Amino acid sequence: MGIPGNKTEITYCTHCGAPRIGRLHSLKTIAEMTDTTVGSWRRRVLDREIPYVKIGKSVRISADALYEYMETIPSLIDEAQNILIDN
Repeated sequence: MGIPGNKTEITYCTHCGAPRIGRLHSLKTIAEMTDTTVGSWRRRVLDREIPYVKIGKSVRISADALYEYMETIPSLIDEAQNILIDN
């Protein structure tokens, strides 16, 4: 599960060998931070647009994965400039 072209170096725990993925956030928390809906983040998870971790029935997204995903989205200013140039 990853974003193509992703250059994240995975580190592993020296005791158990599990990957270290950083702080995990719920979809509700991410929706509040980004001023979007939980449904939009659920869609991104279902479409495998962003890496996630399931803990029981709960879906969590690491802060690192969120940051990397947000870097792939063009800013609204760039998008607005592209629209103005095309017209």
